Amino acid sequence: MSAHMKRPLVWLNLVNGGIFGIVTAMRFGFGDEPLWMAWFTLMAAVSFTATGLGYLYRFRKQQGSPAAPPEQSE
Repeated sequence: MSAHMKRPLVWLNLVNGGIFGIVTAMRFGFGDEPLWMAWFTLMAAVSFTATGLGYLYRFRKQQGSPAAPPEQSE
């Protein structure tokens, strides 16, 4: 995956997870919609957040392990 796609991919997933989290809190809090809709938005919030954190961990792990410099022989 190209480097310029990594950061937006992480942040879009985290932002979507946050938005779905807010919607979930509103649906559970106000209670004017069916309960199954609240549970589905909760699943979406957890899925987006977990995906964003997984990408963040994966990309940081790839970035944090540079190849060792080659040894010089004399």
